[in-house]
Parts: sequence; structure tokens; C-alpha cells
Amino acid sequence: MAKKVDKWPPQLAADKAFDIADKIYRSFGKSVNVDLLPDILDCRRRSSYFAKRLLAMQAFRLATVGNGVLTLTPLALRIVAPVSEEEGHEAKIESIKSIPLLKEMLERYPGGHLPDEPLLRNLLSREHEVSDKPMGAWLKFVKDSVEASRSRIARIIETPGITAEQAIDEVLKGEPPQSVVHRRTVVGDVENMLKIPLAGERYILIPRDLTEKEASYFATWFEMWKKLHEEQ
Repeated sequence: MAKKVDKWPPQLAADKAFDIADKIYRSFGKSVNVDLLPDILDCRRRSSYFAKRLLAMQAFRLATVGNGVLTLTPLALRIVAPVSEEEGHEAKIESIKSIPLLKEMLERYPGGHLPDEPLLRNLLSREHEVSDKPMGAWLKFVKDSVEASRSRIARIIETPGITAEQAIDEVLKGEPPQSVVHRRTVVGDVENMLKIPLAGERYILIPRDLTEKEASYFATWFEMWKKLHEEQ
């Protein structure tokens, strides 16, 4: 059964909504009178786009609007002022999943790797009854929003033309999951480590109770290692 969506997508994709939330926070703090937002929303106060962009911010659960005042939500604050890079990324995923269609896309295509445009177009038409006229807008909305769900590390590694050394430098500007930092301090606890044999007498030790996020973090480094050796 088709899960019909509105004729037109929200006025803001996730990446733009996050950017607006960040600008509001840095310019005004948690709350601001909506009359002060035309420049940040990039449209006139009386324009129909103004109201639609405020609605998009609310659809992503980034803001509430009442009595002429926009207030950033706790979820938005986790994005614009995260305790850690990991928390900020988790908050972005949570926000994006507030839109049912985007939630479905993230669950269907883990890692944010959408199918080629013809297949995506067919999926939107067949399963969500998106017609030809708004199809381009929906395609852009989905692509931009799903791209915003991908971690900084994932985007760095897949940057066209980037070398492994450059990728490593960029990744090091961020931070690993907190639990990985903690595990580094107890690496001598061999009983809780999994030994992965390599050639000869070499081996790698990793925690037995590695979480999915931690496994993804380590997998990232292996991908960069492969890239580095491919360049040599």
C-alpha cells in the first residue's frame, strides 16, 4: 500500500534546517522574535516561504513557534551545541527521522547510500504517489536530507580526490566515541579483548563488547588504511 506524502516537500531539507538552527543560536541564543528572522530564513517576512520555512523547522523538531517567538528545542541544542561530535550526529539522525519518509529512507538504506536517481524516482512515484511536477523537489529534499544524516567521517572518506593522508588529518580534527576513548585506557585487559590473527605471529586486539558505533569507528580507520595502501 502506498504511503502518500504531501504534494510538495517541506520548504527546508535537513541540511538547511540545521544551518538555520545554528545561525539562530549563534545570533540570538535559544529564542528570538520571528520578526528578526528574514535574513536568516532568506526570505521576506510577508512571503509565504517565511511561514513554510518555520513549519519545516518545526517538522524537523528543531523549533517551536508561539506568540511570535521561535524557540529552539532541546533536540536542536544538541545539534548546534553538542557535548561531543557523536552526540551531535545522533541528534541529527533523530531530527531527520521526524519526517516519516526520511525515516524510511534511512532504515532502508543504512549509511545514507541512496539508489541511483531513476530507482529513487520510481520508488517515490510507486510507494509514495509523488507526481511528476513535484518530483524534482522531492528528489532534492530526500537527497540533501539523507546526505545530512551521514557522519563527518563517512563524508570525508568518500570525498572525491581526497588522499588517505588528508582524510586521516581531517578525521583527527574530530573525536572518537567516548567509550572508545575509555577503552584505550584499559587496553591491557586482555580477557575482554578479541584476538584477530594476522599473518605470522601478528594479531589485533579489539574489545569483545564493541558497540555498533565503535565498530563503525574502527571500520573507518581500516577503510583509510586500505586507501593509503592503494595510493602507494
